Amino acid sequence: MSSKIIALLLLLSSSSLAHSQGIKTKIRQGNRLYKERNFSEAETAYRKALLLDSLSGKANFGVSAAAYELGRYKEAASYLERALRDPRISTKEAAATLHNLGNVAMKDKKYEEAIRLYEESLITHPESGDT
Repeated sequence: MSSKIIALLLLLSSSSLAHSQGIKTKIRQGNRLYKERNFSEAETAYRKALLLDSLSGKANFGVSAAAYELGRYKEAASYLERALRDPRISTKEAAATLHNLGNVAMKDKKYEEAIRLYEESLITHPESGDT
């Protein structure tokens, strides 16, 4: 009986590892495509990562960045807000997300909101050079 439990645990852990690596692969693919300025294909890669982990802050951030570059600012803001809900993101990633929300607010001419978001970004990660 105990050998069956061990075999089941090994199967589950290897499945979880493959799942995790699949997400990372899709995010890396999206990052590469984004750097190549192929925003539509990058968005597709990030969305595939979201199919594996809908809470992924990195994948949500990626979709938002691609949507922003494609001029879909409200959609970008929606995915940035989702990215902030992921407890796994670092303070540096949270600061970048807040900064990008500030950029979206600027596009919408919501200047006071943009300033508030930029300030929050700096408070979250003071070493951030972009803000």
